[in-house]
Amino acid sequence: MNRFTLVAPARGVSGWESVSDLYRILGELRVFAERIPQAFDQLGRHLERPANQGSAYKSDSGTSESSESLVATAVAALNYAERDVRQVGINLSSAQSAVAHLYA
Repeated sequence: MNRFTLVAPARGVSGWESVSDLYRILGELRVFAERIPQAFDQLGRHLERPANQGSAYKSDSGTSESSESLVATAVAALNYAERDVRQVGINLSSAQSAVAHLYA
């Protein structure tokens, strides 16, 4: 996506010719942003699952933190990421709504 949007839309560039293509891409990014929180939530639940089932991860020798602490840190970070990406979806929706009123 970054490479695709590196240059401005131009005639003859399939899928990237006009403001309507900007609208479409904003929509695709918005849908991605709206769906990714589910993945973050599921990843967090998968991390917590072993502890809930009576087993637990172990931490390696590269850290002095307990596995419980590492899981809690990862789950908290995923929760923050979920919140932040929800806001990204809201912002992309606003951008797409504004672009909907443009034409060349």
